[in-house]
Amino acid sequence: MKGKILRLNLVVLFFMFAMMLASSSGISQVSKNSSVITVEAKSKKNTKKKSTTRKPKTITNYVTIKKNKKLHVGPSTAGIFPETKDWKSSNSKVATVSKKGDSEGFHKVTAKKKGKTTISCTVKETAGPWWIKGDVYKWVITVK
Repeated sequence: MKGKILRLNLVVLFFMFAMMLASSSGISQVSKNSSVITVEAKSKKNTKKKSTTRKPKTITNYVTIKKNKKLHVGPSTAGIFPETKDWKSSNSKVATVSKKGDSEGFHKVTAKKKGKTTISCTVKETAGPWWIKGDVYKWVITVK
């Protein structure tokens, strides 16, 4: 019973807040449909739509690791990761990278000898606002 009253109070508070916004910020319609509140906003200015698409980009990260150690790399945002392809090391004598990632999309890098190498991959498909097909991720690995 208390849970229903609390939810009802929250819905009423939200509806009152939406009504306040409607009067001061140009919201033209507030409708209540059962327990769902729909708010539709109209701009006072005649603005052009902005494109939200972007071109693929290259993101570079720098990592230092000790010889014979391992680390996992991969593009990730808030525990979400894109499908990737073309994992490679620019100098496999310094460090290698696994072609297949783990369940979270990270790939194992193994440091073999002192030096510098670049591990890279390409995003296969656009996924949300974070990754665009063709984005290139690079990790410049320095092995000491």
